[in-house]
Amino acid sequence: MARLICPECEYTAEVPPPEPPVGTWVRDRRGAATQRQHGGGWGPPGFYPAAEWNAMWNARGPLVECGPWGAELWD
Repeated sequence: MARLICPECEYTAEVPPPEPPVGTWVRDRRGAATQRQHGGGWGPPGFYPAAEWNAMWNARGPLVECGPWGAELWD
């Protein structure tokens, strides 16, 4: 995660990495998996993709790319 520091007041903010492309699966620190869907949101397939990348990262990050339903990625 990137860190931004204001040069005037030295306020520090954590910034999530860029949002992955549509179709990407990620697993959060508790093991829950979600997918980036068409329309710009995140959620399990078949459900309305209501989650937003920045809010999801701040609440449940770090998010690690994974296979469907949280499966390990194959090389």
